[in-house]
Amino acid sequence: MRAAAAAGVEFWLESPMVGLITEGDKVTGVRVSTDKGEQSVRAKLGVVLGTGGYDWNKDFVHRFEGEFDDHSSLSPPGIDGDHLVLGSAIGAAITTLPAQRGVMMLGFPTGYFDEVGQPTSLMYLPTGQHEIVVNRFGERFADESFYPSVQTAIHALDGKTHGHRNWPAWLIFDEDYLTSTLRAFHPAPIEQLRVSADTIDGLAELAGIDPTGLKKTVERYNEMAAAGRDEDFELGEKMWVQATRSLDPTTPSSPVKPAPIKRAPFYAARMTRLQVGSGSPGLKSIRTARSLG
Repeated sequence: MRAAAAAGVEFWLESPMVGLITEGDKVTGVRVSTDKGEQSVRAKLGVVLGTGGYDWNKDFVHRFEGEFDDHSSLSPPGIDGDHLVLGSAIGAAITTLPAQRGVMMLGFPTGYFDEVGQPTSLMYLPTGQHEIVVNRFGERFADESFYPSVQTAIHALDGKTHGHRNWPAWLIFDEDYLTSTLRAFHPAPIEQLRVSADTIDGLAELAGIDPTGLKKTVERYNEMAAAGRDEDFELGEKMWVQATRSLDPTTPSSPVKPAPIKRAPFYAARMTRLQVGSGSPGLKSIRTARSLG
């Protein structure tokens, strides 16, 4: 914005685009709603739809990302799929990835709202220290450090119930996690979002998780932590995880490795799905970014 202002670009605030102007098979401008009424703006070279995803359009999220429970987003207000609406109105084609290939993270609602009334959330960034993510059966189901692994597993269908076996999901952690120096980089769910108990069985009962399954999973995880490697899901071993941690200045340089969940009290926090402005579908285009019908 600083560079644009220095170049003399004029900014129009509270002036949403309401349509595209076409001449034949070309987009030549946009229609904009202003306090002076609708105005047309002609483009010399082309129109770029820099609108982000559709995070705050619940209908689009359910259509393209799957019918789960309520989701949230880390994107600002107004990211609601204008590009899909405006592009398709003039015949542009929409292409999409399978929902499980999309960019959907896990996190927690904070209980607070932004300036326009949208709920705010915290993203879950695993450290591998004294924490696991489980389903209602108390089972781990993915490499917590690699979001595509989690995303794919969440969409997996259970043939018996015709539902999603791995959703909802909970973060399970212990007192060592809360007191770990890594918590400064990856805050645990805020106080009002979690339940706690002095035993794993008691925690499962409070959270609505199968006690036998959770106890078995924690015991298994602690055994692998003692051995120094996650043999079930290879937590932290993917090159993508190692590379992104080394590039992120807010992330500890230590590798992601399992650490035991042993010190009471134990905690559970139900997770939510978080979008980050990138959806599964978009307007189909060629290499020059021209949209196709």
